[in-house]
Amino acid sequence: MNVSPLTLTACALGAALTLASFASRADLAPPTGAPPAPPAAAPATSDKDLTPVQRPMADLAAPQSGLNVTAWVDHPDKTYVFGERVVLNVKTDQDAYVTVLDVGTSGKVHIIFPNRYQRDNRVKAGQVVQIPDPRAGFAFQVQGPAGSELIKVIATQGQQPLFADDSTEPAGPYKALKAPAPAVAKDLVVTLRERYGNQWAEHEEIIRVAPPALSGQTPPPARPAAATTGGFAPSSVQPAGGQAEAFDLHLRTERLVYPLGAKVRVMATAERDCRLTLLDVGTSGNVFVLFPNRYQQDNQLRAGETVTIPANEAPVDYQLGGPTGVEALIGICRSDGQPVYTGGYDFQQHVYQPWGNAKAIAKDLAVVLREPSPALAHTATTFLVVEP
Repeated sequence: MNVSPLTLTACALGAALTLASFASRADLAPPTGAPPAPPAAAPATSDKDLTPVQRPMADLAAPQSGLNVTAWVDHPDKTYVFGERVVLNVKTDQDAYVTVLDVGTSGKVHIIFPNRYQRDNRVKAGQVVQIPDPRAGFAFQVQGPAGSELIKVIATQGQQPLFADDSTEPAGPYKALKAPAPAVAKDLVVTLRERYGNQWAEHEEIIRVAPPALSGQTPPPARPAAATTGGFAPSSVQPAGGQAEAFDLHLRTERLVYPLGAKVRVMATAERDCRLTLLDVGTSGNVFVLFPNRYQQDNQLRAGETVTIPANEAPVDYQLGGPTGVEALIGICRSDGQPVYTGGYDFQQHVYQPWGNAKAIAKDLAVVLREPSPALAHTATTFLVVEP
């Protein structure tokens, strides 16, 4: 038995982004492989494609010192297509404390190292540190828009953090700086000179983010996670105003591009026990609840357990029937037992419960996602549907 496909064109994506604007995040998926060796002949990078707000951070240069730091990404050409995973490797020639900043095209700066999973930023001489740590069970994925992303690596011989706590705000497993890149660069110059003199070093990597090369197809627009921060930058994903540490919700599909007629499985994993509601916005702008559904009525997720939607044994498929375009999924998981959809499920009549028109429910859903509660995690993802 096949259920009518739930697809989303670029036109309808606007409604999905309205719903997901408070649920933005970069998708997380387990990385594979050990840290590669530095590329023998990596192509030279240039800051000519950086935006004006990125340039002050690129111009931040260390004085001559005996300390050296280098970094490299896992693609020798430093080019990534939407959805590809990025692995950054860092090495110093002396024991040092390393801070890695990501500067998006908008000028938003995130501290991606240290992070929630790699709290100790001390790097031993000659040691290669992989970011993200493969043991942490998550990965960075570039999301778009197309452009250049600046990664700035700073090594110091002192342990004192470069940024005060009140200058940052939580951003999922990372921290986001409240000030834009030009102001951050200006303050950093003073901080580094006063604290460390010439006992610090820096390195930068510029990665290029490109859309998929699909002839005649429109690539996915920027995912909510990257709409204002650029491709590599992690997103701000936690309930606004919550004082307790937020928990992560991971949502992904098996592929980023599907042909018409393909069957899709969605995988969801949460860091904490919670109840998941998975939403899909159709081409007409109607919202459907994919989880829970007729064959998975219990929407409880156990911490660390991955649920597949629809279940592999379910006599129903989530099948793509057209038209082509961008499909959007929104996941909301609550650990306090409070429901997200309160209209009442009618699983005798519907496999996937219809919720209503996206524009009509966007305001109510936005209130839920703004709720200042660490018991709430949310995320959004998209994939492209193309002609076979």
